[in-house]
Amino acid sequence: MIQCRRKEIGGIITMKTLKPAESCTCTGSFLYGLKQIGTICFAFLFSAFSTNLLAVTQNPNIPASATSASCDNATLETYSGTSNLQANWEPNPIKLHWYNADTQLDVQDAADSCDYDGGLTVPSTAPTKTGYTFNGWKVKKIFVPEGYTQYEYLTFSGTQYIGTDWTPNQNTEIQAKYKVTATSACWVYGSGSSNPRITAYFSTGASNQRFGAQTIVRQIPANQINEVIQNKEGLRLNGVVTPYPTVANFTSSGKLFIGTAAASSSTAKFKGSIYYMRVYDAGSLRFNLVPAKRNSDNVYGLYDSVSGTFFTNLGSGTFSVGPEVTE
Repeated sequence: MIQCRRKEIGGIITMKTLKPAESCTCTGSFLYGLKQIGTICFAFLFSAFSTNLLAVTQNPNIPASATSASCDNATLETYSGTSNLQANWEPNPIKLHWYNADTQLDVQDAADSCDYDGGLTVPSTAPTKTGYTFNGWKVKKIFVPEGYTQYEYLTFSGTQYIGTDWTPNQNTEIQAKYKVTATSACWVYGSGSSNPRITAYFSTGASNQRFGAQTIVRQIPANQINEVIQNKEGLRLNGVVTPYPTVANFTSSGKLFIGTAAASSSTAKFKGSIYYMRVYDAGSLRFNLVPAKRNSDNVYGLYDSVSGTFFTNLGSGTFSVGPEVTE
């Protein structure tokens, strides 16, 4: 789906919602960490009761010792008092891919991403087919070839998992849409049982989301559809960004799994539904995974439209699916 919208760095401060560029003077206890953005060292402020990112400001009213600290400092400090905060928004580029039927086009004169309120350049040369007239571009919904059926979501009951046989690194970006229905801890996806690794972890308490050797605490909501973008800059969960401290170059301790963190994991497997999962490697699409059924044997799994690989269950039990996707 092509979406062009803003990426929010901001949120609720003492029950006040900050709109783009809006500011407030807020009193309370805050956690803050420093991070380099361009040539400016920003202080990211957090609520004293949650490490979800709330606001970012260039010159917060915090102790002078903090402003002299090294940027990208992984240590969170506490400040109690009044701080002048401003909600800052920046464009959220959405990666685009152009197709002629099921063939991805290598076009040089068209946009490969779009920003909120930005213009969109389409290929100057339209696809052709004898006896037909090109009627314009549309959003691609079906990513599976003949012999497969695509579905809205794939449901895991807590015993299934999928392995990709691919090892993530510091340039990996994961985009996913999923719903957790578990009532106890489980892995949505992961790339190893020890750091460095990339994980999405659900827990009813504090939940550690890992990227390389870095960890942020961010709880994944249950029983609702969550949209996630996770990369070395941070974790964007349902429109709210929590930054990671500086991420060093790494190779994950294991392959990327969906529904667990490692093949050897015997517990804490995912219970919920995957709507899609896209994995980028240094900006290039590595996997575009959609829920599907192989019609020849009625087996469910995730179909990768990039490689044409159908990933099936490596665990026990069987997947179930949602409604069929149609054009």
